[in-house]
Amino acid sequence: LYTIDTNGNKTLLNSNLNAIDSISLNSINATTFPYVQMKVIFLDSINFTPATFKYWTANYQLPVELSVLPQHQYKINPTNTLQGDTIKYQFAFANIGEETVAQVQNDLYLENANRQKTLIERDTLLALSDGDTVLTKYKINTRNLLGNYKLISVLSPINKRESSSFNNSIEGSITVNKDVKQPKLSITI
Repeated sequence: LYTIDTNGNKTLLNSNLNAIDSISLNSINATTFPYVQMKVIFLDSINFTPATFKYWTANYQLPVELSVLPQHQYKINPTNTLQGDTIKYQFAFANIGEETVAQVQNDLYLENANRQKTLIERDTLLALSDGDTVLTKYKINTRNLLGNYKLISVLSPINKRESSSFNNSIEGSITVNKDVKQPKLSITI
């Protein structure tokens, strides 16, 4: 049994195991050694008839895995608006792993045309069971905005490591135009 570090270096962890041996990998730091390799060599120096496997099992628990669901109720309304209006933004995400996530952090950023990001909201959701889906909704005031922006939401489990994070963000574009219309006030007495 070998562990493989992030640079691809192999380290022998255990050898000379019997066919009935069971090994726990709980002591291996998954951050330092994200991969393991199992190698088997059958020897029969007496009869020269090496055994073969009927089965070889490796039991594991999937790590935490969150995913944004862009096809599920994703909306930005309106995408083109005037200063002072409110933009409604919503998207859904799910826990697609096999483990309950105690806390999920959702950061909502606004990125301007110069690619400068500003955190405009941070939410923490509690206890997301495996298979659960959450719909998040935001109202964004555009009073101090002008130009083209990206809304970017980034999910991350708190105190848990995910197997991959490529599916943890979603973004959409908005345009905020200057409001040049004079408001009209009509008073009837």
